[in-house]
Parts: sequence; structure tokens; C-alpha cells
Amino acid sequence: MRYFHIGLAKAGSTLIQRKILPELSSLKYVGNFSDIHKKKNYFNDHYLSLINYIRFDKSLENNNFIKNLDNFFISEEGISNGSNQQIIDNALRIKKIYPKNNKFLLVIREQKSLLISKYYQYIKKNKIKPNQFIKKYIDDDKYTMTFNFDEIFNLYSDIFGKNNITILPYELLLRNESEFIEQISMFCSDKILKNYSSIDKKISDKQRLIHTFNPYAKYTKFVNSNLKKFLINKISPKLIYKLMTYNRKNIFDSTSIDFIIKKSRISNSKILKYCNFDLRKFDYEI
Repeated sequence: MRYFHIGLAKAGSTLIQRKILPELSSLKYVGNFSDIHKKKNYFNDHYLSLINYIRFDKSLENNNFIKNLDNFFISEEGISNGSNQQIIDNALRIKKIYPKNNKFLLVIREQKSLLISKYYQYIKKNKIKPNQFIKKYIDDDKYTMTFNFDEIFNLYSDIFGKNNITILPYELLLRNESEFIEQISMFCSDKILKNYSSIDKKISDKQRLIHTFNPYAKYTKFVNSNLKKFLINKISPKLIYKLMTYNRKNIFDSTSIDFIIKKSRISNSKILKYCNFDLRKFDYEI
């Protein structure tokens, strides 16, 4: 059996890759950050070749070898990121190389929170106003799968069978880490070796600081890099993160929020029956 964590992007992938999957007891974990834990990455070159094939349709370096790989757990959130056509193509390429014996973990995130996080990452490189961004991700038919979770679920259900897809809400990770980890263990029928009573929040917040958009960057761009490192390491990363992202929840106007709610309700109502958790308890619009 092969296990794939396919995202979503901005739904705890970094933390899952750093803190949870490297502790699998028998499955070979292949993915970002696995080398941080001093554990040998499982045929890293072949993993990169496989991911490049799935996401970018590049040729496989060792086709026969990769086709025979088994008992591994791959984590790559980019598989469910991008345009609808890219996501469809990624799924079909997995099917082509691994026709059966695959299971997929889809971690979803409440849409308003998801889009806020996506927006702040997006504007690092692209200047775009919040309302324009909302129209791109919700109103543009090319990107509906990154927002309508039922569409991704239906895609993988049609190709691999609905019993092979597990949905977990990202919010469960925030509220009950132990339960979230137990759900992953049940998903892949493998024990997570380390008994996490609580995930290291300090590391998590440092990681967020690396990736987040800083509204105050124009005031701090002349600050010495060593001073920035000192501030992040010596002062509470959680406090700094809150200061940096102050008021980000109000970045979208009421019209955009109403638009998000209207669209997300339709999708969430459809996905509810396939998720073992009541998404309403995690503030999803139903």
C-alpha cells in the first residue's frame, strides 16, 4: 500500500512534515524536511523524480524501480495546489504509475482562514488587491478546486475510490494535536513512534515567521539580519507573529466575506457526509 498526503497547501503541511510523518514506525516517509530528523530520506533522488513527474510531467529517471516502490508515505501539498487542470493532471499521473493500492490524506482548512493565509503568501511576489485575489480564487472557474473541497474529493473518488480518501480538518491539529496524530496513524495503519502530548509551538511559530507576509516590512527592511535573527530567537516567536499579522483577519471587505461564505457553504455541505468530523464545530460555513 502507498499513502499520499496531498495537501491542502496552507493547511499545516510544514508541521505535519516536520513533526509527525518522520516518526512513522514502519512506513518509509518521503517528503520535505525528513532529513532534518537525521533519518535517511527514502531514495531521495527517486522521490524527487516521482514528484517532478506527478506535478510537472517530467520524465522518470528510473521508471521500473519507481513503479515497484511500496509501503511508503509521501507528503507533497503541491499535488492539490494550482489550477483545476493541474490538480486533475497530477491525480491522473499518480493513477498511471500506481493504478491501485493507494490511499490519500486530504487536510482541509476553513475557507476564510485559508484564503487569508494564501493571500498573504501570494502578495509576497505579486501585487494584487484583496478583492482581486478573491475573484481569482473563487470566481475564476480555473481555480475552484483549491477552494471547493468536494471537487478534489470527487476527483480522487472517481479515480481511486471514495474509501481510499480520508479528510481531516486542519483545525483539529490546532485544537487537539494528539487526536490529529492518532487519525493519521489510523489512516495509514502505522504507529507514530513519538508520543506527542503537545507539538512544539515555538518551532511552529518560527516556521510561520519565515513564511508569513510582514505588513511592517517597509519599516524593518533596513534592520540588520543578525538583529532580526536575535529578535526571532530571543523574543517569543508567537508574540512577534501576532504583531506582524495584526488585523490580517480584516483584510477582506464585507462583500468579499459574504462571497466566500456563500460559495463555501455549498461545498462544505457536500463534503460533510464524507468527513468523520462535524465541520460546523470547527467554524466551517454549512
